[in-house]
Amino acid sequence: MKKKKLFFAFIIILIILSSLGIADLSFAKSAGVTSGSTGSIGDGQSCAREGCHNGSAIYTENLISINVPEEGYLSSEMYTVSVTIDAPGVSKFGFQASPQDIQGNMLGKMSLMNTGETQFEIDDEYITHTLSGTSGSDTKTWTFNWTPGSSTGDVTFYVAVNASNHDDDADGDNIFLSSVTFSENPENTPLQIGENDPQISFTMNNPVKDI
Repeated sequence: MKKKKLFFAFIIILIILSSLGIADLSFAKSAGVTSGSTGSIGDGQSCAREGCHNGSAIYTENLISINVPEEGYLSSEMYTVSVTIDAPGVSKFGFQASPQDIQGNMLGKMSLMNTGETQFEIDDEYITHTLSGTSGSDTKTWTFNWTPGSSTGDVTFYVAVNASNHDDDADGDNIFLSSVTFSENPENTPLQIGENDPQISFTMNNPVKDI
């Protein structure tokens, strides 16, 4: 009888610890996504993985918009980035975004516009939602700023968005991935040559010869 009581007590303790673990995991995701989950080539993973949100991610166009002109970005400008998801019937959302090169290096510098709904992960390399930034009704938008660096080249914004069923479980959520690439304006880093620099000389050959 004593052994049975100890066994049942052990089972109850395991159930309590397991419940606490699930609650902690749920809260952690509600309060922000673990860094490196945008689905980029450099990250190599997204939120759609075991231990986070089960199931496959869905690639979706136009989740990211940024006011970079067609001719490309300039390092002297600050641009506004918006991440928007439309999901009828959904009231809980989450996201993570990062501007990267193909190796996964962060490009430029992001800055927060709404500290109540967005926050940083790992020294400003990843931006994600806060707990209060998860609420929405059929749609959700997060906005932040991005200032590029000079000689950065092409930059790709990667984003993973969660349209959650809000049941504190890893199943049943929909993860959407998206990316958009912007080029650097050729005028961003113009070639500077001193007119009277004695170290620079040119030899111009006429490519046209009389026959």
